[in-house]
Amino acid sequence: MTEHRALGGPVGITVGTVLRLAAAAVWLLAGLYKIRDLSANVHAVRAYHLLPGPLVTPTAYALPVIELAFGVLLALGLFTRRTAAASAVFDVIYLAGIATAAIRGLRIDCGCFSPGGQLAPGVPTHYTLDLLRDSVFAVMSAYLIWRPRTWLSVDRVRERRRGPA
Repeated sequence: MTEHRALGGPVGITVGTVLRLAAAAVWLLAGLYKIRDLSANVHAVRAYHLLPGPLVTPTAYALPVIELAFGVLLALGLFTRRTAAASAVFDVIYLAGIATAAIRGLRIDCGCFSPGGQLAPGVPTHYTLDLLRDSVFAVMSAYLIWRPRTWLSVDRVRERRRGPA
């Protein structure tokens, strides 16, 4: 059996399931954290200095809703490939935001799982860890785009009902 076939078989499906559920947990935690305090999320989005003023609040309000939607869809295994693709786009956007903050010398907390915003004097940034973490999330999404078939998923049930192509 070649490696390609092995990844398409039970091992690959199991890996995909673990990655799908882990990604779901990450999106759900991030979204829940942000939605609890939308004013802090507005502050975090504003700290990046990337968006024009009128777009900051709508973006800050939309992000946790989108993250929660990704989490729910991935947890259910519904539209896995499409959700993973959208998730990957957001991972890249978040990576770009953090990278540009570092390059521009901003001293902020990313706001991914924290209130975000300006850091107090003397508090170190964690850009390298943030970039590594979000890169891992992007790789997880890429795997699910490549191999969206997983156990315990609505997609799998729908696939069985449709029958062989």
